[in-house]
Amino acid sequence: GSVRIEPDRLQGTRAAFVLQRASIALLDGLAPTPLGARGTLDLDAEVEGDPRQPESARGRFHLTANQFTLPGELSRIGAGTLTAAGTFQDAIAVLTEAAGRWAGLQVRASGRLGAGGPTGLRFTLDTDLGTVAPLWGVQGVAGHATMTGEANGRWADPELSGEARAAPVTAAGVTLDTLHVPFRLRGTTLVVESAAAGLGQSRANLSGTLTWSESADAVAPKTARRVRFRADVVAPTVRWEDFHRWLPPAAQGTGRLVLAGRVEGTLDAWRADGTLEAPALSAHDVPIQDVQATFALNQNRVEVSGLRTRLRGIPVRGSGAWSWNGSGQATA
Repeated sequence: GSVRIEPDRLQGTRAAFVLQRASIALLDGLAPTPLGARGTLDLDAEVEGDPRQPESARGRFHLTANQFTLPGELSRIGAGTLTAAGTFQDAIAVLTEAAGRWAGLQVRASGRLGAGGPTGLRFTLDTDLGTVAPLWGVQGVAGHATMTGEANGRWADPELSGEARAAPVTAAGVTLDTLHVPFRLRGTTLVVESAAAGLGQSRANLSGTLTWSESADAVAPKTARRVRFRADVVAPTVRWEDFHRWLPPAAQGTGRLVLAGRVEGTLDAWRADGTLEAPALSAHDVPIQDVQATFALNQNRVEVSGLRTRLRGIPVRGSGAWSWNGSGQATA
């Protein structure tokens, strides 16, 4: 590197330097708040300012991080590459462009980074869910998702807000044609407001929260069982035939329904309760009108209670319960 110093004008001191294959772990340890990142760093930078007041320095930089491993839980995605360019002044860096690439994940970002945390840091993430989801113990997920948003707050407790879109995406053998999720994330709590999903001709909206434990499980560190969720669901357009794969033959039919309810629990143990209404349905060539029902379901079975309807014009009341394997009973 090079340094130019004017003894009678120290604020005009200029330095240019190049780092090659520097240890990110070593540099991270010198920071006021180490992040825990790993890898090697190539840096080309120019700095101007009074060396007696390093916090007031200004300049520009361009860096490349190789074999770059993100801190904390994000280290599960493995090593990748990161490039960034920008300027800095008064201990605040302004990213004009940054791009990272890991297996199944690409990131682009721009905004302000201070010693305390990000401010107005806009980002875009493109991810292959089939590659990334299993790293957190979530199996049977496939598809491509894009997330855009903004980060603010402290490095130790940042707050993210934005939206995620995926079309199509498959989870547990179910393919959603559209998925749009506005979100806010802080700490270990994710808040979703007015998310929208489409399955076949059916459409649903969802608002809720998802939380998870920060502690690792020594027996199964990648397990998803620490995740808990609660959501309110409104489905103004549901086609009965879109759900045939989960219903026993006796409960299959055609027509439009309106659903509303709440689901809560964990991925292994959950429960949903709600109501169903339909003006006109058909099952096994039998017309069904004016349907009103309450229902409950969990990972093992589905129950229908308080059913009121008209079959071929005849008023009917009924109830029933079925296991997901197809066995069950009903009364009317």
